[in-house]
Amino acid sequence: MLSELLAALMGFDGDVFVFNDKYDLSVGAACVMAEPPPIKHPWPTLQVRPGLPFVSSLEEEVLNRICRVGGYFKKLENFVLDHRSGQQGTAA
Repeated sequence: MLSELLAALMGFDGDVFVFNDKYDLSVGAACVMAEPPPIKHPWPTLQVRPGLPFVSSLEEEVLNRICRVGGYFKKLENFVLDHRSGQQGTAA
C-alpha cells in the first residue's frame, strides 16, 4: 500500500486510492484551510476506496487526510501545464 500512497501523493489514482467525485465547484480558496470539510472541494480529491477490508476506519481517515496533498498537487500541475503552454519561447 506504500507504493499506492506515494502514487496518490503525486496525483495518481489506483486500486487503493481513487478520485472522489463528490466535490463542490462553488467552494473557493477557503477549502485550502488546515481542516477543510471532507466533501467541499472545488476539484476532485483522492481518497481511500470505500469498503476495503484491510483498512480500518481510523486508518482510512488518516490516509484520506494525507492523500489530499495528491489532489492539490494534481490541481497545481494542471494549472502550470495550462499556463505554461502560452509562455514557451518568452524566456531570455
